[in-house]
Amino acid sequence: MNNIVDRYKGRPHIDIFIKLCLARFTSEYSVILESQLPQKINKDTTFKLDGSLGYIRKRTRTSPAVIKYPRFSPENSPEKYYQSILQLYLPYRYDEQLKPLLFQTYENFFTCGRVKFQGDNTLSSVKEIVIKNMSDFVKNGHDLEEAEKQFHEKDPKEDAWCELCPEAEVNRRECIDEGKVSSVIEEDLSIPDLNNEKSSSSVGTNLLSVSLTKNEIIPRLRSLNVKQRRILYKVRDWCIQKANGKTPEPLHLFITGGAGTGKSHLIKCIQYEATRILAQTTNNPDDLTVLLTAPTGTAAFNIHGLTIHSALGIFKSLSPDHATLK
Repeated sequence: MNNIVDRYKGRPHIDIFIKLCLARFTSEYSVILESQLPQKINKDTTFKLDGSLGYIRKRTRTSPAVIKYPRFSPENSPEKYYQSILQLYLPYRYDEQLKPLLFQTYENFFTCGRVKFQGDNTLSSVKEIVIKNMSDFVKNGHDLEEAEKQFHEKDPKEDAWCELCPEAEVNRRECIDEGKVSSVIEEDLSIPDLNNEKSSSSVGTNLLSVSLTKNEIIPRLRSLNVKQRRILYKVRDWCIQKANGKTPEPLHLFITGGAGTGKSHLIKCIQYEATRILAQTTNNPDDLTVLLTAPTGTAAFNIHGLTIHSALGIFKSLSPDHATLK
């Protein structure tokens, strides 16, 4: 199956795509199916990819999508770091262009390399191109990393939900434990396909998109036990009926269990499969089909969802100048 990197390499050979880096391509364009094409194609926003890779459409109704990618330390993993930033921020069409034969390392090419683009006889510094494109995407990166580090080192304060529902503390601990054992495949530098990237509301598109890639979800699906698979298949069958134009009865499932039984694990699998199937029912690939919510901020963070208050716009308290009705 072709991913977003393959589609980037197959972008049209026209001026607007010549100097377009992978990060901007992923952020500003969404992949659409041929069946989703309107009868009259807007040639200013919709483009056919080379090599029968489908079509892409510029995001005009939403803000640019938030992209997710592995981050490496230039001190601990310099080659992976420079390979990743070259892949993201240096325009290219072939992998060999990220490290030509004359250069022994990605860092050497980043520091000393120069490139010439189609239709331009001027040699441009690779380092300057990458830094310029990176500056449009990496904002306050150090502050975000420091905040994330402090979040994981310190025990977050619980909100009122834990007082009203003691089970929330158990769920929070379960999420933390699951986060500790989860692994990241650092060798995979491909960016997840953002075909299902959702509307850019004030909460941020990164929370509304599918949180797992195909390579990450397959091991999770295989690890489900018999009972979990029955639940997943129940939801999957409902989604398939919906995608086929039928009107199945509303489906309500209550998933419960002690800490460590895999509730969050199952929910992530359900979210992925439901989003994958229901995305076919929308005319616009940016439309939201699955909304994932949790009662506490910590639980929402660990499953890449939203708190119930944030999703439904519920105010946590009234300002002093509002009267309370009894």
